[in-house]
Amino acid sequence: MREGLPGASLALEKAKQELLRSTLLSPIDGVLDAVLVTIGERIDAGKPIATVVDPDNLHVDAQVFEHDLAVLRAGSEAFITSAGAPGKELRGRVEAILPLLDSTTHAGRAIVQFAGDGRLRPGMYAEVQLESMRLTNRRLVPTRAVIERDGRPLVFVVREGRAQWVYIEAGRSNGIETEVLPDTVTGVIPVNPGDKVIVDGHLTLTHDASVTITAMRDRGVVRAASPGGDPARKPQP
Repeated sequence: MREGLPGASLALEKAKQELLRSTLLSPIDGVLDAVLVTIGERIDAGKPIATVVDPDNLHVDAQVFEHDLAVLRAGSEAFITSAGAPGKELRGRVEAILPLLDSTTHAGRAIVQFAGDGRLRPGMYAEVQLESMRLTNRRLVPTRAVIERDGRPLVFVVREGRAQWVYIEAGRSNGIETEVLPDTVTGVIPVNPGDKVIVDGHLTLTHDASVTITAMRDRGVVRAASPGGDPARKPQP
């Protein structure tokens, strides 16, 4: 029996070393999302055995229209919303812009990194707004307030209970807000900070129509207005 002890000790030590080598540590902290092997299965070097997700460091693979790629930059700010986190807007950054376009949709891809809040999970769909350019000291109106009459853009500004038809020179727009430029002749911007502009119920309004404000948004923007009062008249250009 004693003669077999050295061999058994060597075998035990070898088994301990193999056990140590079989312990795999994830290179990141996170949550185990999937196990890709079964007990007793032989695996080859380099084969994935599990997926670990860091819920505090998430990425969105966002599709970007072809014409937007030219103005998009790595490091640009991004705003993420998802049905998985209703009413919550998360901020992130464009980590990378992939060079190839989809041959069918001609859309590009941007990888957006953001910190999770515990409610978003891998595989969920999200909507991403990407900042292509940051402009300062500009006068903006909600894009929904801008309509066209006689081939010219205008907004309705509520002054003393009446909808004033104000032509504007429209500049850049992100689909949510539109820049108002100075008039090409007078150099004056026709809307002022704090003006109440109508964003709903204005498609059939005419100049100087009497209106009643029925709802307001933040920053003094009229969300809806009901026409009423005296007949309206068209302004002089």
